[in-house]
Amino acid sequence: MKSIITPPLLLLCGLMTMAAAAPPAVTIEPHPHNPPDQNQYLAFMAKAPWLDGYIRVRFPENINSKFGLHFLDNLQPELPRVSKVALPEWQTDPGTGALFYQVKTAEGIGFAGRVRVEGEVIHMEYTVTNGTGEAQDLTSQVCFDMAPAKGLNERITLDHTFTWISGEYRSLETTTSPKREAKFAKNGFNWLLMLYNEQPDDPMRKIEDECFWWIADQKPDLPLMVRETADRKHLVAITWESSTVRRLMTNTNIPCLHADPLECRNLPPGESRTWRGRIFMMENDPAKLLEAFNKPQ
Repeated sequence: MKSIITPPLLLLCGLMTMAAAAPPAVTIEPHPHNPPDQNQYLAFMAKAPWLDGYIRVRFPENINSKFGLHFLDNLQPELPRVSKVALPEWQTDPGTGALFYQVKTAEGIGFAGRVRVEGEVIHMEYTVTNGTGEAQDLTSQVCFDMAPAKGLNERITLDHTFTWISGEYRSLETTTSPKREAKFAKNGFNWLLMLYNEQPDDPMRKIEDECFWWIADQKPDLPLMVRETADRKHLVAITWESSTVRRLMTNTNIPCLHADPLECRNLPPGESRTWRGRIFMMENDPAKLLEAFNKPQ
């Protein structure tokens, strides 16, 4: 008997085929290791169908303890390392598709990263472990490096970078500081910090005069940094747990975004600390972003 497929069923079959063939909204890949004479990125690449290029998420950019600087992914010989850290290879969890790595320094400081995709959101976990014989102060930064992403990599300007200030979604170009004009004239680019969860005698205020960056007068409402594409059609954003974040930062000379540091004090020997963060890559709809940010994890 000859089967007959009615027009509605044809339409349904076509839609199912299109849905099955549609690429995922966001994907992640391990960042390849560079030759020894170039920056040593321990990073993953965040991609989207609408993005030309990728975002390099440096995971982490650095890690420090009481012993000193254990890892820094860029070549700055004036900042000596305690010891050399061999870059680990990323592994893939066959069940979830998550990427992960773990590494341990010669001094016993362990650090590990895990990332997975859920729709338009990348979930990040970063863990440090104190394998030394004494309590440690451990600090890391994760850099959201947009240099390889066309449409996001315009340098110098703050116009496309946003956060929420006093209940409003505002461009960081509108922020102020008595030191901004002089710093820009000297450096030729904007390097902005916004203090979040500011503590008494914040160390960043003590060293502001001797650094390239400047601190905005305004305080962010949320630990969320946003960057809009040049055509204003899409946005990307990064956040970590609100109790962890002490500052938002953007260095427009790269350009990059930060919501950090990932820091723990007096971590006992043998114990670990894990931080969780998210990256959003979506249409340029601040209300939708805010809804996704507030969604329980």
